[in-house]
Amino acid sequence: LYLFDICGTIYHSNTTFDFLEFYLKDNKAFRFYRIIYKTFFWKVMNRILKYLFHYDMTRTLALRFLKGISYSELSKQAKLFTEVYLSQVRNIEIYNTIEHLISIDKSKVLLVSATIDVVAEAVADSLHCEQYYSTALEYKDGACTGKMVKDLLGNKCIFLNEKGILHQIKSFFTDDLTDADLLEYSEIKNIVCYPKTRKRWIKLIAQKKWEVSMLEY
Repeated sequence: LYLFDICGTIYHSNTTFDFLEFYLKDNKAFRFYRIIYKTFFWKVMNRILKYLFHYDMTRTLALRFLKGISYSELSKQAKLFTEVYLSQVRNIEIYNTIEHLISIDKSKVLLVSATIDVVAEAVADSLHCEQYYSTALEYKDGACTGKMVKDLLGNKCIFLNEKGILHQIKSFFTDDLTDADLLEYSEIKNIVCYPKTRKRWIKLIAQKKWEVSMLEY
């Protein structure tokens, strides 16, 4: 299998937050929350929670703004977001690679991302990719509750092991340091590296003595 992360890998985007900002741009409460979560104190606190407990407080609270919105509306907006926004922030080299692999044998290509389900579905549809796993929002009576029923953030390795495909990974493309455990199972390791994570990736690669293909920005 050829696995691809979505956020920061296929696209230069944190697709969950960019989708929320795209869809909720006229929501005054969300705009106020956006100011708060971009403060230095909040970022430090959230980083500590993510490191210690794999808990992204910023993301968890942000998703509450989707409460009461129908799945059909979110799905429609996610498709629009993919067409209008994500099409402008493609990581061309990775995007071309995944398109090429899908054209050869789409059954071997799998998207695995912590982004929310409606975004992952829209991305998969745009790429004609048949297989994807993502964070799943909770829906009741067709409407989002603003909560998650399955969170892949920091849990991809556990999830893919439960699916029985952890030992079938030929190649994995990711920019996310929390995917380090999953990279261990990949025969070919492809890392998309940005300036803010470069030192940590280099240190990790040296510790693990990995041979990697690195695409730097």
